[in-house]
Amino acid sequence: MKKYLFFAVIILLAMPSGAIGASSGSKGTAIVEEQIKEGMMAVEEEGKGRLFFNAFYEYGWVHQGFKKGNWQQSTGRLAYSIDDMLTPYFAFNTYERFTKKDYAIDVGYDLTFGKEAWGNAELSVGADVDYLYRYRINIDYGHRLYKNLYWEIDSKYFNYKGNDVGITSPTLYYYFGNHYVSASYGLSLTHTRGAAQWGIFKGNYALTDNMNLWGGMATGQRLYDIYEIDASKQYGYIFFTGFTYKLVKQLNFNVGYSYSKERPNFQKHGINFGLNLKY
Repeated sequence: MKKYLFFAVIILLAMPSGAIGASSGSKGTAIVEEQIKEGMMAVEEEGKGRLFFNAFYEYGWVHQGFKKGNWQQSTGRLAYSIDDMLTPYFAFNTYERFTKKDYAIDVGYDLTFGKEAWGNAELSVGADVDYLYRYRINIDYGHRLYKNLYWEIDSKYFNYKGNDVGITSPTLYYYFGNHYVSASYGLSLTHTRGAAQWGIFKGNYALTDNMNLWGGMATGQRLYDIYEIDASKQYGYIFFTGFTYKLVKQLNFNVGYSYSKERPNFQKHGINFGLNLKY
């Protein structure tokens, strides 16, 4: 009971009164795309006293109104597992949209409570900010509901230059063997532009002991929030797919592709690569 109260208090503290604010408008928050990428960059972090490293890179082709160009993102993450329960980590991220570059540093920790529950707390700080947040707070907690059914609640607070965004996103997972399917609902609130909502559906299928196929889609409002207009006029979708292949016990890599479109005039498709290494 104490651990549940602990996470409840953390979630409440992570959502201050300023969390329900305006989004960053034409600069684009891309919150939903980031949520999808978190799943792409996930690393299995189990085992006492183990060191983990993973790298992620995406190159995207973007058509925004009359403007065409490239978006890029790269991430390097280092984590260390302590006693199969606490895993602190550090990550460095670079973002490039057309010719502007932003940077962010993530510091956080993952918690696991046997096979029944898990949690995460993270602080991310932006640097040389053009369109990225100045800082972000992330708190999430998950737990087994019944047999192979799990749930998770994710809360985020983004602080931009003169703007704030607060979101919450519950997710259900169902595992069958080495496979799983998941469904997420997301809600963001602003005090000047109303609410936006979306859904994310994902599946993972283990072809062999060494290879997994995954894919899914996101659909809803303000997936990127490129143009500062009503949420009802910003409907979009993101399709994504890829595979993960284990080369050896300590090393695997993944390759993915995504295609995105958001009204009134935004389109993006990209390829991504990831590498996961553990000692």
